[in-house]
Amino acid sequence: MRVQRKWQWYAVNHMLLYGVISSIAFCAFAIDAAMFSSRLSVNVTLLLTIVATKLSSSKSLPKIPYLTVLDKYLLACIALIICVIIESVCVSLVIRAGNDVDVYEPIDYASFAVLMLTWISFNAATVLRIKWRLESIRQVCGAPIPQSPLTVPERGWGRAGSTEATLAQTIF
Repeated sequence: MRVQRKWQWYAVNHMLLYGVISSIAFCAFAIDAAMFSSRLSVNVTLLLTIVATKLSSSKSLPKIPYLTVLDKYLLACIALIICVIIESVCVSLVIRAGNDVDVYEPIDYASFAVLMLTWISFNAATVLRIKWRLESIRQVCGAPIPQSPLTVPERGWGRAGSTEATLAQTIF
């Protein structure tokens, strides 16, 4: 039996979509920090959008009992949006305490910089991790990824402990 996982389809149609939706959360920093309700509405809408996207795309993904790289990436996207919401709440509390623009603007800029650098670093690390996993599968299975399909013995596929099947399922 020849088995081939088309990981590029998952990467483009799921990971890229999740990444773009969550990256839009940084647009909230373009809204004045004093306009808390506008910032909050943008980020809550993004949070609901990413959850709805996950629910609709879960039909096209295999059902497995563990977290894949795609699942972990989605959780990181949700965490980013929640961090931006928390930052907006904190800045709003600083404003409500009667502080001047000179106090809350540097906090807002610093939060933006830290979150943006963290998000860029996380995405770079995720790309490197996927590349490393693909290389490890190629070494174990002996087949180039994605040029040729993984060749899995018919008896080994689906059995617990099948190295090829386990490695192929862990990417996405």
